[in-house]
Amino acid sequence: MLTAVIMAGGGGERFWPVSRRERPKQLLSIGGKKSLVQQTVDRLLPLCGAGGIYIVTASHLHDEVRKQVPRVPQNHIMTEPEGKNTAPCIALAVAHLRAAGADDDLVMAVLPADHAVLDDEEFRRTLERASRLVREPDYRDCLVTIGVRPTRPETGYGYIHIVDLRELDGLRFYRVHRFVEKPDRRRAEAYLRSGDYLWNSGMFIWRLKTIERAFEKHLPEVAEAMSRIREAVGTPHYWRVLRQEYFRIPSISVDYGIMEKEERIICVPASFGWDDVGSWSALGRLLPADRAGNVIQSEYVGVDTSNCIVYSDTGRLVATVGLRDLVIVDTGDALLVCHKDSVQRVREVVARLRDDERYRHLLHDRSGQVYEVTATAGARGA
Repeated sequence: MLTAVIMAGGGGERFWPVSRRERPKQLLSIGGKKSLVQQTVDRLLPLCGAGGIYIVTASHLHDEVRKQVPRVPQNHIMTEPEGKNTAPCIALAVAHLRAAGADDDLVMAVLPADHAVLDDEEFRRTLERASRLVREPDYRDCLVTIGVRPTRPETGYGYIHIVDLRELDGLRFYRVHRFVEKPDRRRAEAYLRSGDYLWNSGMFIWRLKTIERAFEKHLPEVAEAMSRIREAVGTPHYWRVLRQEYFRIPSISVDYGIMEKEERIICVPASFGWDDVGSWSALGRLLPADRAGNVIQSEYVGVDTSNCIVYSDTGRLVATVGLRDLVIVDTGDALLVCHKDSVQRVREVVARLRDDERYRHLLHDRSGQVYEVTATAGARGA
């Protein structure tokens, strides 16, 4: 059976002011009645069972994650003393799996907690195909990534340049030529036309031994630290060793630290309605719009307003006149107004607030609730 590791430690800066340090994006309900991490767990349960799911999160989020996903065993929720990007997060999961007695051939899927998937069945079929691939003798030492067929010239995603189409028992896959950072509009349009580029979903599948060897080869300092952490699992010294080793290791992504340096990288293409929910503009893709193209989550009236996203949890009426292509978010203690073309820059606001030490706008939300960002019945625009 497949073992899934969910990375749930992100800070949620791009969904500010709804997302805060204590309530990042993965704990918000976006595009459904459940939070993104709950949706991710539910999506995996038929494939892995509750006992095959592990979660790595930040220490200050542990209790809320545990509360939101009670079916995941408590000892399967691991915490990082500080965020060090995706490579140490994955390595920590590997250390715990080894400490629990996992063998070399355990097949491990790594997935973000804060992405949206519209077709759960196709998602599971894709993971099954990828896990079958790394069990094949010729590909058991490969690292597999999931590439999503692009549907638009997206500038907010990284891309995978694929070459050399192969097929094995009906499973089609590619060799990865290179990983490409977020492109400008012109290059994104060229990638879409070529058909040789897929969106980088940040989802991976590999055998436990294969990823261990990759860490030892490309990130030896992380591998050595995790070896010491593994030895401390279950002992009274665990937390001291964990904090000590995390302080020493670099903050680095698995893409940069391992995937871009490895040669045996395989990409399995997927089409399961994926969105990384990377900014407020994602709501326009996930939620229904009114006849003027507005996505509304608020008491609202609009005059000559189109293609806007309006969200408010305050109960106050939001009225707009003569607006186009804006995002308006009101949480009572903060109001965000930005053009849709600038939503990726919301994190710059967060950075400015941090620099100015205006922490009350960055920490816990006022109520502690899980916000629901879904279509509102009765909202109307013109």
